[in-house]
Amino acid sequence: MQGKISQFAGLRSRLDEFEKRINDALTQRIDSVLEYVQKYRDEVSELQIKHHAISERFTKLQNDEESLEIERYTFKKDAEDTRNKLETYNMRKRQLESQRAALLQESSELDAMLEHKEQEIREQKEKMIKQRQRDNPELQLYEKLLGMQIDASQPGTLHFKFQQFDDKDVARSCDLTLDVSSEDFTIIRSNPELDDDEAKRKLLESLNKHGDIATFLVNSRHLLVSRALRPQ
Repeated sequence: MQGKISQFAGLRSRLDEFEKRINDALTQRIDSVLEYVQKYRDEVSELQIKHHAISERFTKLQNDEESLEIERYTFKKDAEDTRNKLETYNMRKRQLESQRAALLQESSELDAMLEHKEQEIREQKEKMIKQRQRDNPELQLYEKLLGMQIDASQPGTLHFKFQQFDDKDVARSCDLTLDVSSEDFTIIRSNPELDDDEAKRKLLESLNKHGDIATFLVNSRHLLVSRALRPQ
């Protein structure tokens, strides 16, 4: 009996040892599985993080592509608008340059015609005054007796010089320069100076209206001499 109990105790001891090995093996296996599962979870989590990052980058890339496409379309449209505007501008510029050239040509022709006409007027006036000077005996006598000299050497002007009005100084003179280049005669300068505009207007009135050079010279001499002899 004692032997059987001893055998049972040994068997029990071996069973306990076997159970312990089984438990250790299972524990080790479970620990390995848990470790593997945790490692798997960590890897999955890391992959999910990477996937999320890649997804965000992909979304950003899509947005960038869409923005780039919008910019490309806008740029293309703006480029077409700019090209159309540039073509319109160049066409308008060519039209304006052509019109400007035509206007300059027309202006040059008109300037030449105007200059030619003004030259004809100047020459005609000078001829008229010289002819009247030659044809008018009163003017010739006036020139001879009163020491008047007429100088038409400068284009567009007539210069009148009056002397023999001062008994104390026979060489004393006064003069007046007439502009004959425009439609109406004007006084350019005189000595003594005629600073009265109304006096000038009256002096030129008969000359511009009727071409009466003799009356103009008589009145001019009278006005200039009276100014020259006026007491200072």
